[in-house]
Amino acid sequence: LDRQLRNVRWYTSRLSSDLIVTYFFFNDTATTEIYTLSLHDALPIWEMRPATLVWVAIDEGGGRRVLLSADNKAFWKPFQQQAALRGIPLHLPMMDMEDRSALSFSDVWGDFSNVIQRASLRYRANAILVGRVYSDGGRWRADWSFYSGGENSHWNVSGVKRSDVVAAAVER
Repeated sequence: LDRQLRNVRWYTSRLSSDLIVTYFFFNDTATTEIYTLSLHDALPIWEMRPATLVWVAIDEGGGRRVLLSADNKAFWKPFQQQAALRGIPLHLPMMDMEDRSALSFSDVWGDFSNVIQRASLRYRANAILVGRVYSDGGRWRADWSFYSGGENSHWNVSGVKRSDVVAAAVER
């Protein structure tokens, strides 16, 4: 680490809650490494993680919608917090006219991977996380799918709080 730090071209840091995230850009390589330190504990050191595009269909009983980039912080915040702890950059689709013409709520809800992957091309994400989040008899449930490099995985979670099932997507 000492040897690498001598080759730092520039760096930037950002304080988020109790985390300091520092991005180092090196002279001798195109490698960017992220060093994340907690003010309370030392956390692991990560290389730059691949960007993940997140499509989430939400049924809150009163209406159905796809999570937007400008959506309420109450729903998006658990994703951001867990992703920050793991060093994973997450992005939401804009759901502008181009997205709306490429796919619908039903496409995301049904996890139609071909349609979702085609609509995701414009974002140039390395991976895609697709979720269906809904309330079921006082509990929250979520069905998740992850697509990256031709591989995919699927899992289900449930919890008392919506934030539990959302945060569990990043834990996997």
